Amino acid sequence: MIIRLTEKEFKALEWYDEDVVYFLTDCGMIIMPSGGEVYLKEFKDDLPESDAAKYKNDYLYTLAELDNFRKRTIKEKAEIRVNTEMKIIKDLLPIIDNFERSKQFLDEESLKGVSLIYASFINLLANYHVDIIKPELGEKFDEKLHEAVMTNPADENEPAYTIHECIEKGYAIGDKIIRYAKVVVNV
Repeated sequence: MIIRLTEKEFKALEWYDEDVVYFLTDCGMIIMPSGGEVYLKEFKDDLPESDAAKYKNDYLYTLAELDNFRKRTIKEKAEIRVNTEMKIIKDLLPIIDNFERSKQFLDEESLKGVSLIYASFINLLANYHVDIIKPELGEKFDEKLHEAVMTNPADENEPAYTIHECIEKGYAIGDKIIRYAKVVVNV
């Protein structure tokens, strides 16, 4: 929505803060508060017809740039959010790995408590749409999901370039890999 303001109405506006974006053009000032409405304060009231078309084009161009700026900012904020979430999750993964390792050394009573905490971490990952990459034995090696840390000579029963053992699980959000699954590959 575009509202044209007179000089008097413009001076009456009292919502100046750093969240407001101002664009100066030849024909006026475009003001975009955080609410999303766009205001145009025109500098000249009586324009010759030849200049009016030029100013209108300048105004439309600036308005389009403003819309692109708004879209770009929304996209950048979303990317920052996803990257921050991925960093936090990546920092949590060694803790989750330690819980998995500790489960094999605990007595039954302690195992229940550790399993509850571990389940809470797994639920947290699910809330952030994190997929666990745990390759099965014999699965074909995929360099997009797996990191080969060792090789194993393949025998007749195991085809080459298949997973022999999964050393550490991998994690991903959508198509972005947080950590590759570390595997031993038959060659």
